[in-house]
Amino acid sequence: MHEFAKTGLEISDALARSLEREGIAAPTAVQEAAIPAVLAGKDVVVQSGTGTGKTLAYLLPLVQRAAGDPEFRVVVLAPSPELAMQILRTAEAHKPTTLRSASLVGSGNIERQKDRLKQHPQVIVGTPGRVLEMIFARKLPTRSIKALVLDEIDQILSEQNEAELREICSRPEFDAQIVVASATFGKRGDAFAQDFMDPERVRLQLQGSPLKQNIRHLVAVFAGQRDEAGLVRLVRELDVDAALVFVKKSFWVPKLFHALNDRGIPCATLSAAGDKRQRAEALESFKRREVRVLVATDAAARGLDVKDLSWVIHFEPANDKEAYLHRAGRTARAGKEGTSVVMVTDGERPIIERQARELKIELEELRSQR
Repeated sequence: MHEFAKTGLEISDALARSLEREGIAAPTAVQEAAIPAVLAGKDVVVQSGTGTGKTLAYLLPLVQRAAGDPEFRVVVLAPSPELAMQILRTAEAHKPTTLRSASLVGSGNIERQKDRLKQHPQVIVGTPGRVLEMIFARKLPTRSIKALVLDEIDQILSEQNEAELREICSRPEFDAQIVVASATFGKRGDAFAQDFMDPERVRLQLQGSPLKQNIRHLVAVFAGQRDEAGLVRLVRELDVDAALVFVKKSFWVPKLFHALNDRGIPCATLSAAGDKRQRAEALESFKRREVRVLVATDAAARGLDVKDLSWVIHFEPANDKEAYLHRAGRTARAGKEGTSVVMVTDGERPIIERQARELKIELEELRSQR
């Protein structure tokens, strides 16, 4: 008996092979708990850290239900085009070949997306703006949605997105199962769940720190100002092989790009200012290890999944614990070990110390920073 069959899933030979190709032999704790509830059609909130298996926890049961019912349509909302496409690729890897799927992302050609909707795809993954646009344009009928997934709800619920989602979910013809899968769950998400999810919904929450235990957390304190030379020195001293570097201020992106490349450290950048092709090329060059460092803004890096990423460097400290969680969670995936390094000035030290207390993580201080 296949290990996933214990969750109630029907494991075909094709699904067994697709799981095996990805090195997945048994469900994670999150999948073990969530899959039966999602299969049963219940509203479910899955709150756990990045890399714990949330995506398959909702995709596998919902894809199975769609495969068994031609009228069952799943719509997954993700905060960024990169995460949306990643989720779609995961769905396509594990769905029957006869089940149609489609992406609806803001960076894609809208006319082509309208044509795909005419083919009645049952699994749709997209960014909120484009999906909501299709719903309001009556290209994606509200009544056809049988399951709605909000992946990373705190990042999805901007003021405009929340207002439009509330309008849609308030419609009399909307009667969908709602699944929330998120590393964080703030006030907006909680209010949305209270208003639109079944009061008897299943809530699965990871206890303790939402960050994986196999991440080492370092803080590099700089006595003077933070600068490009400090990052170059850090990358060299720590012998970093591949690092995702986060910045808050976009003007640092070209500065760090030139500083690293000029000093013989191959670097690419990822920012909201780049077009779809540029962003895809930068990400692929990093995944293929043609560059050692990928510099990204928080917005541009949402949902990134890079296998075997061992380093995350915060060139500027995260705004809050949720942002730190999303950043650091890019490393130490699939049971691997990883390191998160925060660069701070003396005056910024209290920021990371507060986040560490809130996330229940231990910080190690790096010495000899100039």
